[in-house]
Amino acid sequence: AVVSTQSTGEMSLGTNVPGDMRRMAAICLKNGVTKFWRSMSPNALCKEDKDRIKEIILGCHAEEKKEVFDQLIEVVGKISRYDFPKNWPNFIPTLLQVIESAPSEEQKVRALTMIYKVVKMLSTKRLSADKKGFRETTEAIFPLIGTLWENYLRMFNAQPVLTYL
Repeated sequence: AVVSTQSTGEMSLGTNVPGDMRRMAAICLKNGVTKFWRSMSPNALCKEDKDRIKEIILGCHAEEKKEVFDQLIEVVGKISRYDFPKNWPNFIPTLLQVIESAPSEEQKVRALTMIYKVVKMLSTKRLSADKKGFRETTEAIFPLIGTLWENYLRMFNAQPVLTYL
C-alpha cells in the first residue's frame, strides 16, 4: 500500500501519462490517503512516504485536466485535515507561496481552489485546539485573499462597459 500510494501520487501528476489513467491514479491516491494516512490504521504510511506525498501533491495546481485536479484537491483537503497544523506546520505558508508564484492566472485560480478546499475541510474540525488553529489559519490567509480580491476587482472595473441601445 505504501509504494502504490506514493506511486499513484506521482502518476496522477505525470504529464506523460494519459488523462484517464491519471484520474484513476488520483482516485486511488484519495482512497489510499483515506485508508492508510492515520498512524493507527493497519498498514499505515510511514512518515517519509507521507512527506513525499505532501511534496508531490502541492504541485496539483499545475494539473490541466479538471477531473484529475478535482480528485487531487480532495487529497489535499484530506491530508490537511489529518496533518495540519501539528504534522504539516509549513503547509499554509507554502500554499500561499504557490498562489503568489503561480505562472498563470489559471494556475492561480486552481491554487485558490485548493485554499478553498482546505478551509472547507479544516472548518469541520470540532476540537477547541483545532478551532483555534483554524482561526489562526484564516487570519494568515486573509491578507493575500484580500489583495487578490482588490486586484481582480480593479481589473473587472477597468474593462469597458457594454451598452445596449
